[in-house]
Amino acid sequence: MAAAMAAALLAGCAGSAVQNDGAPAARPAAGGTANAARPDEAALATSAAARAERGRTLEQIQALQRERRYYASLAHIAAYQQRFGADADLLALRAAALRETGQEAEAAQAYRDLNRQGKAVDSHYGLGMIATRQGDFALAAGELRQALALEPLNPQIASALGYALMRAGALQEAKAPVMQALELDGASPVAVSRAAIWLTASGRRHDAQSLVRVAKLPAAARREVDKESALVAQAVRKQALRAAQEARSANSANSANSVPPAQPAPAAPAAATAQSQTLAQAQPLARRPIKIVLTPTARLAVAGQAIPAVPAAGATTTVAASSGGN
Repeated sequence: MAAAMAAALLAGCAGSAVQNDGAPAARPAAGGTANAARPDEAALATSAAARAERGRTLEQIQALQRERRYYASLAHIAAYQQRFGADADLLALRAAALRETGQEAEAAQAYRDLNRQGKAVDSHYGLGMIATRQGDFALAAGELRQALALEPLNPQIASALGYALMRAGALQEAKAPVMQALELDGASPVAVSRAAIWLTASGRRHDAQSLVRVAKLPAAARREVDKESALVAQAVRKQALRAAQEARSANSANSANSVPPAQPAPAAPAAATAQSQTLAQAQPLARRPIKIVLTPTARLAVAGQAIPAVPAAGATTTVAASSGGN
């Protein structure tokens, strides 16, 4: 029985068989007989006897849940509500019973309601345990982290947080809550088992075996440690692969954003540019007519020919200039 419970708790969920007492609980009689008239409800609620009865009933429900008799506890919770009404403590027990009997949607709503009843620790812890069972370990770690911040000395919450972090692939982050739970409650087989899981997944198998041997964990719990260690190692590898892919994507995006702009064509040397401009200006001039003004008495030799003087003063003679010589 102890081995089965340790294995179930090791996985962070209520996978063990729910015990059933096989018979309905005896209904408490009022006034000594089943047919006696019920006392005035208002007077009962304010009397010391009523408060004592409420306390005993709550303790009975808690004892049933410690024995993992959650279906029986739900019946007693319903009877309590009919007699005394619902308070925050009872609602927390009801949410836990719903969670452990697989009624996760109702349990999640009950835990959210608890947050408004001043039971934030129970609310975050319960939602974290539901997320763990559903395999959403990142969400579970977020809820359990909030619960542990509100109640840092609770080894049960620390152990659950460490397990969720390990299954999410955050092995190094899981070390603190796992070891915290072990040191706060070293007698707990759950705390010991999860510490052994962390040691095995971290490559310290010899230390894990020593811890398990000293704690005298049963064979079933040891097999569960090996199974969970393999799952944690797989989660760590997946997380490392995901981180590498994200890094490559980020580097690719950075490379695309850092491509240098296209450079303009290099400018031509100043001397070559000036020469090109001079030639461009000179070519039209080579075909442009040149007017030569001759005085009456002057003679000019052009291309080896004699040009007589023009008798009229100021007259002009047009000669076509050619840059080629002919």
